[in-house]
Amino acid sequence: MSGPSQKGFLQDAKARLLSRYPDLTWDGLARLAGIEPRALKSYRLPEASPNYREMPPLVRAAIQDLVREVESHTPRASEEARAQVDGFRASSFEAVLPAALAALVVRQARMAVMEGRPISGVDRLAGDQVGLNREDRHAMALVSRARLRLGLSDVGAEIHELLFHCTRPLGEWLPLPSIHADRLSDVVLLDSDEGVPTREAEELAQRFVSATASIEELIFGRFREQLTKSSRLAASSYYTRVREFVVRHPVATGDQLAKIAAEVPSAIGILINQQFYEPVPQGWAVEGKLPICGHCANALEANDTGYTCRTRACADTLPSSQGALYALEDSLRLTRGLRQYWQEPGFDEVRVFDALIAAGFNPVLYPQFDRVDIEVGDVGIDLKAYVSPELLASRLERNIGGLAHYRHKLLVVPDRLIRRVPAYLERLQVAMPSSSVRAVPASGVIGVIKELAFA
Repeated sequence: MSGPSQKGFLQDAKARLLSRYPDLTWDGLARLAGIEPRALKSYRLPEASPNYREMPPLVRAAIQDLVREVESHTPRASEEARAQVDGFRASSFEAVLPAALAALVVRQARMAVMEGRPISGVDRLAGDQVGLNREDRHAMALVSRARLRLGLSDVGAEIHELLFHCTRPLGEWLPLPSIHADRLSDVVLLDSDEGVPTREAEELAQRFVSATASIEELIFGRFREQLTKSSRLAASSYYTRVREFVVRHPVATGDQLAKIAAEVPSAIGILINQQFYEPVPQGWAVEGKLPICGHCANALEANDTGYTCRTRACADTLPSSQGALYALEDSLRLTRGLRQYWQEPGFDEVRVFDALIAAGFNPVLYPQFDRVDIEVGDVGIDLKAYVSPELLASRLERNIGGLAHYRHKLLVVPDRLIRRVPAYLERLQVAMPSSSVRAVPASGVIGVIKELAFA
């Protein structure tokens, strides 16, 4: 059973299933096969559509199995055969579970972070602003089914408990064979400190459905809107200046904010002061002062052994070092969206940028509205800190983004991840064997660029 395209395959399957299910809808077919309806919709789109998704082999197998059962008009003849059918369906629902769960996390985070609504476990009815919709309930049911099949407690029935579990590595609380086989055991879907989806969650959710803007796009929408009011050249310069300022000032004083506001159009300056920063919590102060990290300029957190930087990438990379002391009443911190999407990954980006300058190169940071993270002549550099090299490869396979504009394409991975995750670069290379992108550790960037300069 096949068609000229994926869409043709699905249309043919639905037509053949109508012999048993005369009123079958596409949503009904999705439920029979254990597929999320919105995912099936993305499989049915024309291949040229930006929201088109290729159907996983297990999903295709589940649909083929449905058609075979309908056309045979008889149940499977043996317990062994029935077990095979059950196995197909189990593997099919396991195949879509991580993506469905990630999409649930992204939906709930968008509602809480962007729309300011509380997360509620009630059903959302027409006109309601809070609650769970049908897709949310379906994803939760998949989690419940998976946990109960493993003989574990049901954590999918209550949304707050489920989201709490999503702040832990999947392999710890959802130890499915497919999770292990797909190298997702170490993946965390929800940032426990910021309450926003991780990069891995967004990548998995892309496999499921991508019909709406990402949280990152929504957060920076007003900033980009203000940039459009300037010429492209000026806007690009403002973008780089503001983003670099944000990365280098996770906590800023009044004087620092006044300085950046004087360098950009007044509307952008107001946006920075009123929407990019917020008051620092009183509990962060130590004897009325705010201790600042000597490496990344974020606030330090006092603990029994001294201080720990609140930038996780910094704390995981460098020993604690106290720099300045700010007056609490004169200090503001970045809002959580900027901390998650700009400042935290920016720690590695500016370190590589500064190292390139010290080595005598002329790098450009965030060129052309973040076409890449760093540009050095005809070399484009993007830094990515995905815990899962397989998910990172999946993103690059879908779209290498701004790297496509450069002769030499470097994907830079922080050394701390390479040390922590077994065979990181090897697994990344295996997952993208034919890619034009070259993966290197952050510590090796200067050597590679010197090599390219003399090639």
